[in-house]
Amino acid sequence: MVCRSIRIDLLGPAASVTYACVIAVAVVPPRQEGQAVKFQIVQNTAQQFYWRLVARNHLIIAVGVESYGNKADCRRAIDVIVRAPAAQFHVYQDFQQLWRWRLSSPTGQVVAISGESYVNLQGAADSAALAAGTDAYTPLEELHDSGTAIRARWPKSTSSIK
Repeated sequence: MVCRSIRIDLLGPAASVTYACVIAVAVVPPRQEGQAVKFQIVQNTAQQFYWRLVARNHLIIAVGVESYGNKADCRRAIDVIVRAPAAQFHVYQDFQQLWRWRLSSPTGQVVAISGESYVNLQGAADSAALAAGTDAYTPLEELHDSGTAIRARWPKSTSSIK
């Protein structure tokens, strides 16, 4: 069992208060059927690649903050997400008082954001927990911007998403 923490930042009057929410993520063997989330690499009409993390119910949990000129760079960005310690996931309240999360690299650069806003803290924390729970066994699907699948793949190694 791997324990990971997610930092929760409150903005506004309670800005000086930071709460820590600890989640536990179990290391389990490859899961192909009934997977809770999957990564998608999408090639848009400008021939750029971007990634997103999609839940089983088709809601977009997370998106990358940039697009890439080649698929290999996009896969490396996914690898950053997979290897990210959850301490780099930050749940916060935005200017509309809705809850979101972001993932920062060790250098402080934001590399992923939540795919939507949440009306309560628990929704954002649960979404961040899904992203924090990704690993090398998380399925990867390649799509064109039109939504047609190029191919779906189930990683077999824990070393890296290739």
